Amino acid sequence: MDNIKLNVGIIGAGKFSHRHIRAFRSSGRFEVVAASRRDNQELAAFCREYGLRAYTDYHELLMDREVNVVLVSTPHHLHYPICCEAAQKGKHIMVEKPMALTANQCQEMNRIAEENGVTLMIGHTARFTNAFISASKYLAEDNLGDLLQVNSVSNTRWVNEDRKEWHLMKKYGGGYLYTLGIHQLDLIMQIVNAPAYSVRAKLGTFFHDQEVDDHGMIWINFSNGVLATLVMTGFRSGVNNVSTEITGRMGQIKFNSAEGAFYTEHNQWVSIPDSAISGQWIDDALLRQWEEFAMAISESRLPSVNGWQIE
Repeated sequence: MDNIKLNVGIIGAGKFSHRHIRAFRSSGRFEVVAASRRDNQELAAFCREYGLRAYTDYHELLMDREVNVVLVSTPHHLHYPICCEAAQKGKHIMVEKPMALTANQCQEMNRIAEENGVTLMIGHTARFTNAFISASKYLAEDNLGDLLQVNSVSNTRWVNEDRKEWHLMKKYGGGYLYTLGIHQLDLIMQIVNAPAYSVRAKLGTFFHDQEVDDHGMIWINFSNGVLATLVMTGFRSGVNNVSTEITGRMGQIKFNSAEGAFYTEHNQWVSIPDSAISGQWIDDALLRQWEEFAMAISESRLPSVNGWQIE
């Protein structure tokens, strides 16, 4: 499997796909050959820029024999049917978060991918940031001792130039939690690494005239005694703050993707060396994500972010 040529077809080729293509080119393991999108004009411009075959119908892209990897970057409600069909066509799959809208859909996606011998990875890019990797290493060295609490916040301007109409509609799986808060929720689950035995949540709409959530709070009790909270605020006006703070018996650490990770010493926050990155941290994380995907395919193993963790 080491010499397999990974030819990518992008389903849902939008603005963020340009970042993925930069990661493909930096990796050298991938070649993008096709893209699909319903908007024919936008699709034509995208494919012209990168020299790709264009499909307005994703079913036709999945019939393209040269494509053996698909990136699924569509509205959330389409993740399940597209991934199932892609797996049945023998395509390896990178699907943006959330994996799907229900646990049953996630289980079915896992089953079909396994039956067809394809790799299925979920694009939880925050796991591949310098900040999270550094914080995880610090925790693995048992610097905090037994964990007590993990507290995350995801406070951002919700309706901005990147927000699509479908993000604001329930039937498409929109809302702040599924779109943005899920990143922090995934990190909480990875940090605690234990089953949750009780979950309480309150979601609501406060800042905008829309049918989906733009704020909320989640409380999670884990079987190892850790308590976690996630506070989400999709404000109209404010200062972005997306970060996680971890408290253990012997100290605290905190991290965010842009600034890096920090531990406590003499009642001060001290930066963990090399935990921050100059420039665009998202590009660095995407490259790591795709490198992990390529290695998982090459080694015929589950990727580090796989559907069995998500369901």
